[in-house]
Amino acid sequence: MKNELKGTLAIDLGNTNTVVAFQSEIEINPILIDLPNITSKPGVVPTAIWYEPENNLLAIGVEALNLMNTINEEKYFYSNFKRLIGNTYEKFNSKELNPEEAGRKFFRVLWSNLPPNLLIKRLVL
Repeated sequence: MKNELKGTLAIDLGNTNTVVAFQSEIEINPILIDLPNITSKPGVVPTAIWYEPENNLLAIGVEALNLMNTINEEKYFYSNFKRLIGNTYEKFNSKELNPEEAGRKFFRVLWSNLPPNLLIKRLVL
């Protein structure tokens, strides 16, 4: 692939924001990854999910925040799930997803939106 970059992808899952950076094998400085419609600024993804199972709609980051602000339907919006991962006694106030499922969906969408020219040889979480 033309302009292929080999290196390390670093993801820091935060309660409010998740940071995504890439360190190329040949560059000194890492780059913050810009994901259109997902990042609020390069490398910064709001740690939020919009999930409508009946419509098979799944969005993360800025897109999830925009859906929440537009539609304003709490039952589809998930945020602050990091602090609840491993909590076995509750879902999000009886919502569809538990914290682990929210995390899996968040990372799946994040991963599927990474630039195709990144050849990830190592992943740091």
